[in-house]
Amino acid sequence: MRLVCFRSFPAGEWSKTRRFLFARREATLPQVFDARVAYSNFDRPTGNETSSSAMLSVEKGLEEGHHRSSLRTTIKTVSIEREEGIAPGEKTEQTLFFWCRERYVPTEAR
Repeated sequence: MRLVCFRSFPAGEWSKTRRFLFARREATLPQVFDARVAYSNFDRPTGNETSSSAMLSVEKGLEEGHHRSSLRTTIKTVSIEREEGIAPGEKTEQTLFFWCRERYVPTEAR
């Protein structure tokens, strides 16, 4: 499931998107994965905008009967007003998810 939230206010606006995965276990459907896969933030007074998008991939190897997952996120920052704003920038982050008891957890939470 994918959930998108938007918010607008006088000084700017933002949105964020999360990806949820569920697994069927007998008569229940517990959540086994939750991660932010996109967001954007626009600051009107400075004209700066930061956005990110992520790609979720599944690795070939199995761990405790489950695949490891990788979330690669690209974060971009641009300025509409170049003179007063921040310089454009881009960075990439990668988070690995491992199966831990009943759900996927990021490496730092393991």
